[in-house]
Amino acid sequence: MLNLPSSDHYQSHSDLDSHNGSLTPDEIPVGPVFMISQSGKLEMCTPEIAELLGHFDPTGPVGSNLLDWIPPVDHEKILSFLNPAGSFDQTTTLTTQLVHLKRNSIPVNLIAKRLYSALENQAHWLIQVKPVRQSTKDDPQISPVISDPLSSTIEALRQSEERLRLVISNLPVALFAVDCGSRFTLAEGKAFLLLGQTPGKIVGKSVQQVFPNHAEFEHSIRRAMNGENFNLRLDMTGIIFEMWCSPLRDSNGEIQGMLSVAFDVTEQKRTEEALQKSEERYRTLVENQGEGVCIISSSFIFEYVNLATEVIVGRPVEDLVGHSLLEILPPDQIQILDNQMTFRQKGKPGSYELIILRPEGKRRNLLVTSTPRFDLNGNFIGSFAVFRDITDRKRTEDHLHYHSYHDSLTGLYNRFSFEEEVARLEKKAAETVTVVMVDIDNLKEINDNEGHLIGDEAIRRVATALQMTFRAEDMIARFGGDEFIILLQNTSREGLTNSIERLHQNLSLANLNWESHYPISISIGGVVSQAGESLHETIAKADHRMYLDKKNKKGRLFLSPDL
Repeated sequence: MLNLPSSDHYQSHSDLDSHNGSLTPDEIPVGPVFMISQSGKLEMCTPEIAELLGHFDPTGPVGSNLLDWIPPVDHEKILSFLNPAGSFDQTTTLTTQLVHLKRNSIPVNLIAKRLYSALENQAHWLIQVKPVRQSTKDDPQISPVISDPLSSTIEALRQSEERLRLVISNLPVALFAVDCGSRFTLAEGKAFLLLGQTPGKIVGKSVQQVFPNHAEFEHSIRRAMNGENFNLRLDMTGIIFEMWCSPLRDSNGEIQGMLSVAFDVTEQKRTEEALQKSEERYRTLVENQGEGVCIISSSFIFEYVNLATEVIVGRPVEDLVGHSLLEILPPDQIQILDNQMTFRQKGKPGSYELIILRPEGKRRNLLVTSTPRFDLNGNFIGSFAVFRDITDRKRTEDHLHYHSYHDSLTGLYNRFSFEEEVARLEKKAAETVTVVMVDIDNLKEINDNEGHLIGDEAIRRVATALQMTFRAEDMIARFGGDEFIILLQNTSREGLTNSIERLHQNLSLANLNWESHYPISISIGGVVSQAGESLHETIAKADHRMYLDKKNKKGRLFLSPDL
């Protein structure tokens, strides 16, 4: 048991062979010996005692109570035997029985010497056991008592104490105790050297003498004196200590001081501060950038969002965290999100476009870059995403895309779109395609005599007539300045004839309220593709027939001779 210096307040001494009730060499017990605390708990025993009680390991009985081995009839004698009021120079002998694990009993004499521990400030009993009788053949459950001389138990305890003191003195900690007068009664550990103090030399000195102007240190002592167990961080002139403090009580439970263990955590503190600063910088960067940042669980729950997310989504942070991303998605976007989450579960990052709904019902296009998140065991736990609102950019892209495929004057498909469609249909050679070519007969006269604004209006009126004539699935394109071309799929020759008749009727409507001196006139050529004929050949035939119609100036349809 550790026996360290204490203040004069305690009834104790510096070690086990210099205290009230000390043992002389002649009094050192031999044979079966055990030690118990004031409450009767076994603290150590020799192998002989363990064997007497039915244990193979000397540590087996440790922690049990003396009353567990004594017959109930002797419990009152044992309680008197452990009377804390006894003096330290008193040796007591008690005759009783020890009970074996198998409930056999051994009559013994217990010869006890009362000792004192300075660190714990309480009494202990060192007890020698002398059996009244030895085991016999009729009592095979009891092992024979070994009576070989035992090395000095007191010396063993002292050596154990010194070893413990050596360990503590070499640890980078400060183990100390102070009494009610704030005087050090214990000081061990290398951490004292960091403060310029030699551990043993400060025992007996007051806290104010050793560490002046450390009011927080003195306050911690008052907290412990009030019965509080606590820990705190204390800055001792630039060296940071983590301290665990608790009241130091005597055998009667009265608080006599404070016991504390302190660890140097200066480097840890510096690391924590550096991490905190780094985190603050990162948080500032994340919170104040224009792009949205969010952390989403594997079940699409927002775990974190930055302030930019609030602006983009149109909802405050508190209405997002803890809520599902699905709550702000249109139904047609959920499958997109499910597909992307599948990629994240496989550990693949990616970028994709997603549409959200703002509270006012407006759809916003987002460009999302997402990275998967896994826990330490490799389990998928969600994703980290950075996103931006690309609605305006998307509109611009859609506008540019539209005009790259459409004629700006009429809104019809342009020649580029027409040629792409021809290439697509050429690959589907099995389908019948009908081609209609249309040319405005007198556009040059209108432009020359009425101006290009009137000419543009003539073009628009012809485009409108074409849209009124043909189906939505038919492709109508402005092929050149005054030329138009229409592709019709799965249309017979009869259907072609009907379409052109409707076109003539709609052109008549185009001439109503026409303020030009030149009525709008068109030439038309139409051809239904033949088996084995390429689409380009069909287009060439339609163009030729339109030319024939224009040449005859009759504004009527020229079809193939067999139509």
